Amino acid sequence: MRKLLTLLIFLFATAANAAYVQWSATALTPSGTTLKGYTVTVRDYPAGTLSTIYSDGIGTVTDNPFLTSSTDGTYSFYTGADGIYKIIVTKPGMSGYYDMKFMEVSGSSFTASELDPITVSQVQSSSTVKYGGLPTCDASTKGFIRTVTDSDYPYDLGNGGGTFTVLVFCDGTNWVVFSDQTSNLKYEKCITIEDPADADDFLFFRAESAITITGIDCLVADGTSVGLLVKECDGNGATCSNIEASITCAATNTTESSGIDNASVDAGDWVRIDPGTNTGSVTQMSVCVNYTAP
Repeated sequence: MRKLLTLLIFLFATAANAAYVQWSATALTPSGTTLKGYTVTVRDYPAGTLSTIYSDGIGTVTDNPFLTSSTDGTYSFYTGADGIYKIIVTKPGMSGYYDMKFMEVSGSSFTASELDPITVSQVQSSSTVKYGGLPTCDASTKGFIRTVTDSDYPYDLGNGGGTFTVLVFCDGTNWVVFSDQTSNLKYEKCITIEDPADADDFLFFRAESAITITGIDCLVADGTSVGLLVKECDGNGATCSNIEASITCAATNTTESSGIDNASVDAGDWVRIDPGTNTGSVTQMSVCVNYTAP
């Protein structure tokens, strides 16, 4: 009797373990960059609901989403049911997919295999269009991919009419540029100066890595205008050169985004804000600097 009981327990455990399939991968961009400490989200496809995933082959439920390894970008999980799973890797706090895979679990052997995204119905039909030719992005087109040839920026479509060619996907609401097409992401830093004077010259921020200035916006309050120089300085905030020729900041927003004179700022350099002549007793001046960085 003891032998029979032992045999039954062994057979039950084997059958249970066979129902869980492990998926292991390294999160990479198409260019091969390892995505360390990025967020992995597993969803049922095409329903889009979060999948139930496990940390082992005996059915221990684990968190979803979770993070890739902070040292080598690897990740692993188990599934317990047949179906197609959509695996998305994103950067915490940022929008856009960095890596996307589809996994199919099927058959009595519960083997897992990676699907080519173009074989999945909603992701296929990638074609080249201009911005105005994009279909409406909604639930019916979620997951569709298109190549847009007239994007305003390499990281954002804008309103079309630009010169950049980018790959975009529909997230169910908006057409979004794949973040892994460029090492650059868009950032903005702003500063407000009270009672700006010609003698002022403020340290603004330090570039942790090499950045490219893409635009400058400024606005004044309670007066007419203030001149503005935005400058790149060395690692000690000293020897400086103008990023852009003098801008006149007025009581309506002033934008400089076309052909920044000296757009490249080296890693470790400081950016300074140098107000000029204050006309009309301006009490506040706000300046925003837009830039891209790795």
